[in-house]
Amino acid sequence: MPEPLFDLKWLIDPIGKDVFVQSHWESKPLRISREAPSYFSQLGCDDLEFLLRAACDLDLSSVEEICDKRPRPCQDYFAARQAFCSGKSIRIRAVSRFSDALSIFCRALEQEFSLPVGLNAYITPPGEKALGRHFDRHDVFVLQIAGKKRWKVYQEPLEFPLETVPRMAFEDRKDMEYHRVGRQNRERSRDEEPELLDSCTLEPGDLYYIPRGYIHEAESDSSSISYHLTAGIQAVTYIELLTLAIARFAGTEPACRRSLPVGFATHASGSVEIGRCVATLAEKFAASIETENALEELCQAFFRSRRTLKAGLFDQHDNSAELSLQTVARVRPGMLSRVVVRGEHTMIAFDYTVVEFPRSFEPVLRFISANTRFAVGELPGDLTNENKILLAKKLVTEGLLMVESSACV
Repeated sequence: MPEPLFDLKWLIDPIGKDVFVQSHWESKPLRISREAPSYFSQLGCDDLEFLLRAACDLDLSSVEEICDKRPRPCQDYFAARQAFCSGKSIRIRAVSRFSDALSIFCRALEQEFSLPVGLNAYITPPGEKALGRHFDRHDVFVLQIAGKKRWKVYQEPLEFPLETVPRMAFEDRKDMEYHRVGRQNRERSRDEEPELLDSCTLEPGDLYYIPRGYIHEAESDSSSISYHLTAGIQAVTYIELLTLAIARFAGTEPACRRSLPVGFATHASGSVEIGRCVATLAEKFAASIETENALEELCQAFFRSRRTLKAGLFDQHDNSAELSLQTVARVRPGMLSRVVVRGEHTMIAFDYTVVEFPRSFEPVLRFISANTRFAVGELPGDLTNENKILLAKKLVTEGLLMVESSACV
């Protein structure tokens, strides 16, 4: 039996991807009520006891009890159980590390969004809250797995709050987060009572997408334990792209690498000189900015940060000898890939592998990278049927593709 496809299409069904991206992504919440309690069962995350025990055994720091709406680490598995029995919620951070299916789910979303995805589990006793009213600095998909939870989402979101900003060499990360990023949270918490946008109850199989900046809160139903997953989509903003572009510019512009004037933080006399230098550098930067190269560097950094889950190292590839136009192939679960065009060559990169082809192969390689599952005969472009089979064999052998079946899609 083929493995299920945990992609964005599956996650937001019956809403189409184009509708979601154009009407909801980073802008407007989306609630999907399915009346399908087992919809998320294929993720294999129903066994709470196993997930909690695995997290406590493998990385105790990932298990937190939420007391007075504030998380704090659990001391051990039995402390987590006791905290839950006393009415506290349990959060398992990065829960995908303890489940193959959940890891593949995160990688599938990362392939769709080109953004890092983190997955947390929330287990809340009946009639209790986990976190208080707050907003997140990343977009969130809420997957209700078991029980019911009442959600309230409020109007007038903070527009595109930042998760992080470039950190200075002398700056501690926590200091940066509290003083330069967390200021948004503290200022927003002093606002007046927000206006309610939506109030609803999520049941098993339901989904709620909440863009970053929307204030929300949730409370479990009084009749049951609530268990839900939150997939957090971390934004990669133009700040990161410009930071890389400026770093590349600084490599060729010595004035950009000079220290600020002596005593810049204690003497106001340097501000005029600093302003003049910044204006000159900004003018030069605007005239020479290399967006394409900076974007390529950003893409490479993103792929380096993602771990491949199933490289097929121990698979037997002799079934590739039987490939035909009717063979159904698929990108190996958990494998991220991207297509790079350089000069007269097109390359498809995945895991620690780069496979090079002539420039004319760009359309077919982009098709493979964008389509999780396809029949060999569906490969586009001007390839002959024989070359379609040879291409599929090559990518099966290299570990990007795997043969799913010999039947038509």
